[in-house]
Amino acid sequence: MPTFRPCNRHRCVGRNHGGAGQNPSLRLPPAAFGDAWDDDNDAPGGHNGCDTRDDILNRDLTDKTYVSIKRCPDAVATGTLHDPYTNATIHFQRGARVGQSVQIDHIVPLALAWDMGAYNWPYPQRLRFANDPANLLAVSGQANEDKADSQPALWMPPNTAFWCQYAVQYVAVLRGYALPVDQPSADVLHRAAATCPPDNPQREQTRNPPNAAVNVRFCVCSPSLGVRVGQRVLAHAGAVVEAAERVHVLGG
Repeated sequence: MPTFRPCNRHRCVGRNHGGAGQNPSLRLPPAAFGDAWDDDNDAPGGHNGCDTRDDILNRDLTDKTYVSIKRCPDAVATGTLHDPYTNATIHFQRGARVGQSVQIDHIVPLALAWDMGAYNWPYPQRLRFANDPANLLAVSGQANEDKADSQPALWMPPNTAFWCQYAVQYVAVLRGYALPVDQPSADVLHRAAATCPPDNPQREQTRNPPNAAVNVRFCVCSPSLGVRVGQRVLAHAGAVVEAAERVHVLGG
């Protein structure tokens, strides 16, 4: 496991994700992806009066109460997280220390994305990526710290029941932002896809524009995947594998 703290606040300068695209001459500047959770961005949910962290807490937590704060008139004060990474149930209470039990994870980490090509993006695209709900999940703080900026070859959720959905969302983000993946991580994503249920033609298909936010728990889908959108709905293994094969594999 990585030993440094995660880039939970967009301020990562460490390297331990094993990215094959890593270029030591292109070190991640502290503000490369903008200020943490800035609402002034063009991602879905931007400019809505609440910062991105509050948007994701509101999307992913249940049994919520709210409080008005400076950066959000309806910020989540308390709630319950059914953590997809560990399958634990975590009580959230807003506060400097208590609130860290629930953190917001970038499924494709910022530092990894930087090394894999985001260093060449214009600033507005990096800001969008950092705040795109399609790449964000509320998760256990400890799991987020364990993951840090690791890619799938180095870290997968301890909850193996979530591997299918993790692969779906990871691949959707890679394709949506034209990011490559190295061969070891591509292999892991394929194995994760093998845990998905078989295709069911009776399931309704719902397509969404690229990088669109889907306000359903643990399911953010890309049109290239052709999967049904719904609460805790798992994707079709064939669709994940097909999409993963269309992601550029470094050295492949």
